This record gives sequence, C-alpha cells and structure tokens, in this order.
Amino acid sequence: MSPEKLSVEKLHPLTGHQGAVYALEHSEESNCFFSGGGDRYVTRWDIMNRQQPEAIIMAQSTVYSLCFIAQKNLLVIGELTGASHVIDLKSKNEIKNITLHKAGVFDIKYSPNNNFFLTTSGDGTFAAWDADTFQLIIQQKLCDAKVRSVDFNKEETLIAFACGDGTISLYDSKSLKEFQRLDAHELSTNCVKFHPDGKHLLSGGRDAHLRIWKSAENFQMLTEIPAHNYAIYKIVFSPDGNFFATASRDKTVKLWNADDASILLRLDKEKFSGHLNSVNTLLWTENNFLISGSDDRSIIVWRVGEKNF
Repeated sequence: MSPEKLSVEKLHPLTGHQGAVYALEHSEESNCFFSGGGDRYVTRWDIMNRQQPEAIIMAQSTVYSLCFIAQKNLLVIGELTGASHVIDLKSKNEIKNITLHKAGVFDIKYSPNNNFFLTTSGDGTFAAWDADTFQLIIQQKLCDAKVRSVDFNKEETLIAFACGDGTISLYDSKSLKEFQRLDAHELSTNCVKFHPDGKHLLSGGRDAHLRIWKSAENFQMLTEIPAHNYAIYKIVFSPDGNFFATASRDKTVKLWNADDASILLRLDKEKFSGHLNSVNTLLWTENNFLISGSDDRSIIVWRVGEKNF
C-alpha cells in the first residue's frame, strides 16, 4: 500500500470500559483483541462486534499493561500496585501472581528467542522473568523516575527502555547488561519502538517530539520531529512495516510514512470523529485494523486501507 493511497475510516467505537483505557493487546484470534484500564477489567473484544466484550479477569487495581504470549496461550497483566498476573487463557485461571515492583507496571514484553518476558515499572526498575517457571532472572534500576516502555529489535538481540529521566537505556538481551545510554528527550522518554527494517529505533517523549535513531551505527540520532502538541505515549507499526502511528495526550492519533517519517493523516475529533481526551495506547492488527484507547473510556477501531478512486 503506497502512502498516496492510504485511507483510514472510523469503523466504530467500543464503549464497554468504565475507566480510561491504558492497554491494548493481540489475542489468540486475529479478529479479537484484549484491553485493560482504569476500571480494573481485562476484556476480550471482537473487532467487528460492538456488543459488550468478554470479561477475562477483574484485577485488583488499574491495568496499565498487557502481554499476550501466544506460544503458551498466556496473558500477563501489569497493575498500578506493581503486581503482575499470569493468566492461563484456556482456563481463565491465574497461575502466577508476581509481586516485586513497588509501583505500577507500565509495560510487558515477551521474547520467544530468549524465553523470558520483561516488566518495566514506575519504581525505576525493570525485571526479567523466565517464561516457563516465572522465576526472577534479574532486576535492575534504570533511573529514579518511571520506566514506561520497552521493546526488542527484530532479532531480539537488543532491548530499548524508555526512561523517565529523558534517556533511552540500551541492553544486550543475552547478557542483560546495558551497553549504551542515549540522551533522548526533555523531561521523560515515554515510548520506544524498533523499526521493522532492523536499522532504526523510534522514541516519543513528554516533550511531544518524535526522534529516530540509526541503530545500525551506534544509535546516532537521524531525525527530530515536533510531532504532537503534548506528550507522545505510544508508537506502533503497520503489519507490512510501511507505516507507523503515534498516540498522544493531545487527543490525536497520527499516521506516518515509515520510510521518511512524513506525516500522512491526523485522526482527530473534528475531521475523523476521534477521541475526546488523551490517546494512551494503540494496537495495529495483522488484518490492518488500527485500534486506539483513550482517557475518554472508549476504544476506536479504524479500518486502514487504500483509497477508492
């Protein structure tokens, strides 16, 4: 799909949550996804069905993060309290309650090649967990502020952490040791995402700027873009890697050309009937639906396709 032919249509809003939506995650079925937020519920939605979702579990506090481990049919849930819960999706039973972090768990990522998952927390630390035994492998302090986001590169050899002190911490996934620290954003680095091309890393900050780093050459900064009016909270790529989307506190979702980072579309309330409040999270599904979650308690399903001429 070329940038000139990109079209986005609001399919429908999903309004089952009674609190802000902070987490969206893939499901075992391509037409379904998980969500979680301020009402403590973790739910599964059918993308094409506007009816009430299926409740998976009610957490003890606000749900900040979700991680679906497809290889094991598990869902890991990160909470405001700092707890993480491992749910067997077949039985819907909790098989492990992890209590280590002293503040909210903002992100969780699984690495199939390394067979561990990472949790990042408001206590300034990350932890690595064995995905079979759920035993702690390592916990490390990264900063005195929140660690909001983590991502693996395509080969799962590198790890990037978004740190609340404005830096990006880069780790080797085998040794689990830091090898570089980037001064990335003013105030806070909120999100990181490796480009599918394996050559670039993207970051978004509280300063509303988007930065692109050349990961193949010692992580030199290539581009800095004043992308939004307020903080950037999430970056996701399209399944084909040709586009990426950003979510912001400025109530918008923006779509970009992944080749040159040129802006393509701004999904706002006025022109696209978008969100009323901060957009906290995004999910781009394999069947080309872009899904956004907001402080306005709604989830919007956007159909991404080609323009009809």
